[in-house]
Amino acid sequence: MPDLSPAIAAAVRAVRGETDLTAVCALLDNPDVASVVALSSAADPLFRVVAALACGLLALLDESTLADPALHDAVERVIWTGSGWHALRSWARVAPAGWGATRAAALIDAVHANMCAADVVAALIGPCDDAAALLDNMDGSDGEDDRAFIVANVIRAWGRNVHNGAPWWAALPPPPNGIG
Repeated sequence: MPDLSPAIAAAVRAVRGETDLTAVCALLDNPDVASVVALSSAADPLFRVVAALACGLLALLDESTLADPALHDAVERVIWTGSGWHALRSWARVAPAGWGATRAAALIDAVHANMCAADVVAALIGPCDDAAALLDNMDGSDGEDDRAFIVANVIRAWGRNVHNGAPWWAALPPPPNGIG
């Protein structure tokens, strides 16, 4: 059983008003603990949003929140904490179109440093040669059926960001645990 004490300690700091994101990143490792912060009125609003991403409570995020440059910066900082896996997977589902393209080099470096999943980065940076290389070089440890599912979800995420004439399938709800 994993030791929850760092995540719980970080959550306590967050609901007591901590304003340093790196000081509370440990709570992002545990979606259950992150949900406490996401739903807490005492935590910093930005922390609540990042925690909502970490636990998949995307219904808490509105368009103005998603467009907030402070959130974009916070998500970018979370990449390098080692605690951003869950938050980044959710962010790939709701990030504004083009968010990852401007950060492609850093995101790709994060994949190589094992700080982020290749499919999440491919979804975030959009359709390009770098994204294709990330998908092509996935280790395949999940099996070919899972790999096809992962690639389909990335393509769905790309389609969701096409605003002029998006294909009909881009509007479909994503499958469970998908990023599209």
